[in-house]
This record gives sequence, structure tokens and C-alpha cells, in this order.
Amino acid sequence: MKKEEKKPFIQCYILGAIGGILMAAGDWLLGCVPLQKTDTGMFNRACYLSGAYALWKPALVVGMGALGCFLYSFMVKALNTDIDARYTRTKAIQYFCGLFTVVVALSIHLWAATLAWFSTYLGPRIGAEAAITAVTAYQDDMLPAILPMYVPMLLFFGIHLVMLLVGKTRYPRRMLVFHPVTWNLLLVAVPDIAQAMQVPTATWMSVMSQSSTNTAIVIWCIAAAVYERNHTLNKKGVLNMKPDYKNWIPKGTLVSLIAGTVLSLALLLVFGVFGVCVSGKLRVVLGVVFGIAFVVCAKYTQWCVYAYRAFPMTASASSQSRSLTARRSISRCRRAAWDWTSAAAAVR
Repeated sequence: MKKEEKKPFIQCYILGAIGGILMAAGDWLLGCVPLQKTDTGMFNRACYLSGAYALWKPALVVGMGALGCFLYSFMVKALNTDIDARYTRTKAIQYFCGLFTVVVALSIHLWAATLAWFSTYLGPRIGAEAAITAVTAYQDDMLPAILPMYVPMLLFFGIHLVMLLVGKTRYPRRMLVFHPVTWNLLLVAVPDIAQAMQVPTATWMSVMSQSSTNTAIVIWCIAAAVYERNHTLNKKGVLNMKPDYKNWIPKGTLVSLIAGTVLSLALLLVFGVFGVCVSGKLRVVLGVVFGIAFVVCAKYTQWCVYAYRAFPMTASASSQSRSLTARRSISRCRRAAWDWTSAAAAVR
């Protein structure tokens, strides 16, 4: 591998994560406003129409969006380089869609900030009803131009998702757990499920839905950077090219899974069992979500701990003994996985 590729993607993903944080912070500035029962839309809110929302915030949102979109270009480069080099046409289409996605993200950010500014500025001056009419007309006129812009964005992330699923990227399929598409759907679905269960509308619902894409990108960038750090580089910053059978379940993965299990259990106890600051159907929704997360993390952690212990390799072991022990360990892991699957099927 070339010298310039000895630290692949880590810096690009770190810069991409910073860009995503800036973009998500802009979404939070726009969405974190008190909600009233009379609020009916994203910008048809009493906080905007009364003039209580500070006019400097939309300007700050645009500034953070410009810097965030610039840093997103590094994330686009990393996601494109991640795809197998043999698929040149696919990489070219995905790369150009990624560049267009950066422009689209800035356009949508500017559009949302403009709507917030118009609602806040016009509400106290021409009245709430006239301001709503003007802002709604502006929004409806711009939607036909905004909606087609989402197509390249969907292609950009969709192509990478498909290549990840078919094993044509540098990452294993288990990284699907952190993929932007996965978390985007999750962050959008939770507020919709809560509304379907007639949970009273709250600020966190709009914020979670509005910042879903940017938050999902941050999660992927951090997960990919950690993966690269744990699997690609040693302490001297050099690629680990020698086989080490125990490293297929690295300690970083175990620590992450254990931390995720503990965190999901804590959230389950706080919100689902004890109902701290939540009640009613919202408590049920959070309990189900964190309960499923705890079960999945716990079972995956159990299997990874078993697989990790099944590879007691030492530096002095010969290549033949390493290979033989590895094959036996893989067989034990497969038998254990089959036993767990059979037990689960019997329970069903």
C-alpha cells in the first residue's frame, strides 16, 4: 500500500464529523423553540411569529452551514474512496452525486434559515396571519425546485449502502449498524411512531426529525474513524499487514459493545422502568426502543466475547498451529451461533 494511504480516511472522517456537527447545530438552533398547541408547521409557530426568536440565529445557521458543507466534501471523498476501485463507473456516479449533495445541503440550510427569518421579521410587523400567508407562499413556490435536489442525495448514500451490503467496500457488513441510511430512518421513524401513538407533540420530535440526516452522518463518520483506527493502524501509524487471527474481534469492538449494552440498559431503566421525566405512551415507546437495543447489544456482545476468547493466539505460535487453532475456533463459534439460533427458533 502506498505511503499516502497509511492513514486512510481518518482525517477525512474527522473533518466530516465536524461538518455534520455544525450542520446539526444549525438544525437545533432552528428547531429548539417552545411549541404551542396552535403551532401547525415547521415555521408556523408562535415563537417565530411573535418576534421572540432572535434574528441573528438564522444568520449564524447560514454561516455554520457554509463551513459544515465545506467539511462535508471530505466525507464525500472518504465514502467514494471506500468503494472498490474496480467499479469505476459506480464510483464516478456516486462521487458526482456526493458533490451535488454538498450543494443541496447548503441550499436547504439557507432555505430553512430564510423561512425562519421571514416568519420572525414579518410576524410582529404585518401580523401573524399575513406573515403565515407570505411564508407559506414562498415555501410552496420553492418546493418544486427543492424536492428534486433530494434525488442525488439519495443516490449518494444509497449506492454506498448497496456496495456495503454486497461486500464491495473496505468495511464489513456489520458497519450497516452505523450507516447514515440506517440512522436517518431511525431518527425519522421515532417521532412518527410517537405521533402515531398520539404522544403529545414536543420539541424533541421536530428537532430529531429535522436534524436526522446530519446526525446520521456524524454517527457514521465517528464509527468509520474508530474502525480505521482499530483495524488499520498500529501505534506507530503503520498499517498492520501481518495476519493476527485474534484481531478479527478487537478489544475496541468489545468495549464499544459493552458500553452500548450498559448505556441502553441505563436508558431502559431511567425512561422505561422508572419513567423519569416521561409518562404515558411516550414512556412505553422509549421503553420498547431501549429494550430492543439492550437485547440486541447484549446478545451480540455475548457472541463476540465468546469468539474473542476462542482465539488464544500467542506471538510464538507457528503458522500451522495458528491456522489449525483458528479453524477449530471458527467451528466452535459457528456451533455456538447455530445452538443460539436453534434455541431462538424453538422459543418462537
